[in-house]
Amino acid sequence: MAAPAPEPGLSAEDVEAIVQDALDNQPAPEPGLSTADVISIVQAAVDALPAPEPGLSAEDVESLVQDALEDLPEPEPGISVEEVSVIAQSAASTIPPRSEPAEYTRFFVDNAVSIYETFGLEDTLDYYNGEDSVDGQWYAFVLELNGDIIGHYDPDVRGLNLSGPIGTDINGYDFGADMITADEDGKWVSYVFLNPATGELESKHSWVVEFDGLLFGSGWYTDPAGYTQTVVDNALAMYEEDGLEATLAHYNDPDNIDGQWYVVIIDEAGDVIGHYNPDIRGASATGPISTDVNGYNFGADMITADEDGKWVSYVFHNPATGELESKHSWVVEFDGLFFSSGWYTEPAGYTQTLVDNALAMYEEDGLEATLAHYNDADSVDGQWYVFVLEPDGDIIGHYDPESRGQNLSGPIGTDVNGYNFGPDMLTADEDGKWVSYVFHNPATGELGSKHSWVIKRDGLLFGSGWYTDPASYTQSVVESAIERYETEGIEASIAYHNDPDNTDGQWYVFIIGADGYTVSHYRPEFIGRGPSLRVDATGYFYGDDLLSADENGKWISYVFISPTSGEQESKHSWIVRRGDYYFGSGWYETARN
Repeated sequence: MAAPAPEPGLSAEDVEAIVQDALDNQPAPEPGLSTADVISIVQAAVDALPAPEPGLSAEDVESLVQDALEDLPEPEPGISVEEVSVIAQSAASTIPPRSEPAEYTRFFVDNAVSIYETFGLEDTLDYYNGEDSVDGQWYAFVLELNGDIIGHYDPDVRGLNLSGPIGTDINGYDFGADMITADEDGKWVSYVFLNPATGELESKHSWVVEFDGLLFGSGWYTDPAGYTQTVVDNALAMYEEDGLEATLAHYNDPDNIDGQWYVVIIDEAGDVIGHYNPDIRGASATGPISTDVNGYNFGADMITADEDGKWVSYVFHNPATGELESKHSWVVEFDGLFFSSGWYTEPAGYTQTLVDNALAMYEEDGLEATLAHYNDADSVDGQWYVFVLEPDGDIIGHYDPESRGQNLSGPIGTDVNGYNFGPDMLTADEDGKWVSYVFHNPATGELGSKHSWVIKRDGLLFGSGWYTDPASYTQSVVESAIERYETEGIEASIAYHNDPDNTDGQWYVFIIGADGYTVSHYRPEFIGRGPSLRVDATGYFYGDDLLSADENGKWISYVFISPTSGEQESKHSWIVRRGDYYFGSGWYETARN
């Protein structure tokens, strides 16, 4: 059992003792060790080892474990020592630390393939279909080439096909179609899925390998910002090791898109030289291609990044869904080049994440450090920034020094539509509250519809918001109402939208039955209103137009009372029929100003 004594790490004798102790405590081999027994024994031995740097190498550990396994008695009528050795070698000789999740995921999949080779499909499925095979956030899944899931710890998932709903994540990305294109060389596929270790939906990054007409996979979970930074770090490492030409060849290949993640490289002249889309390569990073639909020239911000990195957020095309979405890119300058990658999300979710981050900073570092960070203009992320309020409405945290010190009861708390949003913000509690109004967008320099998430903590109020055109936001409000109806039913939907606390600035939802009568409205005097009363101040009978909407939706415009100004204004409503009900919401013309 000769192995070099590592300095200052673990000694060969220490490792031998750990492995021998695990093996000595194995169950008696009558009527034989099961697959689960062997995996448990070897995994226990390996888990007891510290990271083998600067101590023993992987080869040293493999040699020690192999020597110990040779002393195993032949189990009767269980599996043979040779079969035990296959599993042990797979586990001990190549196992990376969990702190390297991508490599550990590859190991996990390789181990599943080794078990399949040794014991066949039936025993492999028997093991991985059990919850005991789940290793924290890691579990193995086995697919047939047509996408049928035959191996998974969750019985509700087994038997499903990736071409169905389970193969499409909450962002609309059909990751199942990507998975089943994996070959024997393996493929990364990233998407949003349930993490069994936390019970939450998170970004999952799966390694999938085709072997013997089956697909074996496993994945790891992370926050998307952290994974984005990892993608950029990997690109930098490739550049340092292989040079620019090889790096561009890799990232210019569309096959190397990882779900929504891809790498962009900008040269010293500000031109895009690395991008999976050939139509973008060669374009100027400060030209039209780098100005989003809100008019924000994000490319100009990107090329101000330094070696410490910078976040830049904007609206861009998501290759995983084919839609324009909010993108959050991490940009690092290195050797005169700019390397970046980004992740996509719906803006409301990103806004809440930023507020959560601010709360975490406050709890860990205190108020003074938190204010120092968010009062710095460098903390602005595209259209996103964090603000902090005292209980009386005084602004103590804001990137704009002219805003700090003002009170929301003054002019700064009233938007151009006359809506005094300040008092609404101050009613936010520990559960959080959305408040929408018109405000200055730092990314464009223009006034836009802003939707802020505000949470109370220790008497202080922490918030952030996002900007959008009012038509798009109106459609998202209606879509959310329909989702509530489909998941909770009509009674719960009516109760929710009848509550004035659930209005969002000028946005609220109304629900109309198939007979044309209003069944839900935040103003009780409008509940029960019939079709004949839908005439606006100009005499326009808009009721017929409203009831002609179908499941694809329809815009109608009329004059109505704005809940934020109390005045008659032009309202533009989006109406969608779903089942026996019409769901609608609208915005007022002054929101454009």
